[in-house]
Amino acid sequence: LTILCAGSIGGLAHQAALSKFGSSVEYSFREDGADVFKGVENHEADCGVVPIETHSNGVVGHTLDCFAKSGALVSAEIRIQTGQTPDCTDRFFVLGRNQTPVSGHDRTFLMLRIEDRPGALASALQPFVDAGRNLRHFTSRPAGGGSPDLLFFSEADGHLSELQAGDFLRELSKRCRTVKVLGTFPVPAKSE
Repeated sequence: LTILCAGSIGGLAHQAALSKFGSSVEYSFREDGADVFKGVENHEADCGVVPIETHSNGVVGHTLDCFAKSGALVSAEIRIQTGQTPDCTDRFFVLGRNQTPVSGHDRTFLMLRIEDRPGALASALQPFVDAGRNLRHFTSRPAGGGSPDLLFFSEADGHLSELQAGDFLRELSKRCRTVKVLGTFPVPAKSE
């Protein structure tokens, strides 16, 4: 098993990867998250580890920008304590190329591209309300490329297979310019 990590040997992504995979796998390092995404997509490694949220700076915008362009999928979440108190925790995502099986306690990471107009976000969120799906870690980024559209990233409770049941994704797609599934991962017990 080969794992790509953003950063250097001993860095936070490496520490997160060690806590998940141990020392009996091969680690390779890339200068930034974009190179980890490319490496996973190009089959240079079995998976990659990138930061998604730090206790000091919040959500890592560069990682979200990479998700918007990449075909790599989230397959797991890792949390490591990076300070003296329990609230000093950083989150990392494990990237892979395939959807994960149902664990019974999953979240699905989604990107919604929404037109920048009054009511567009409220309309896009209605399918979550109708389906009784809770959203977590909701954040936005500009779509880029001169577009006024916004990209909203969120984690919805449930496995992708559950979200595909019924009309949920179809209804969501009607209300957004783009709906991109960025992967499903089991929720660690500590993150409840």
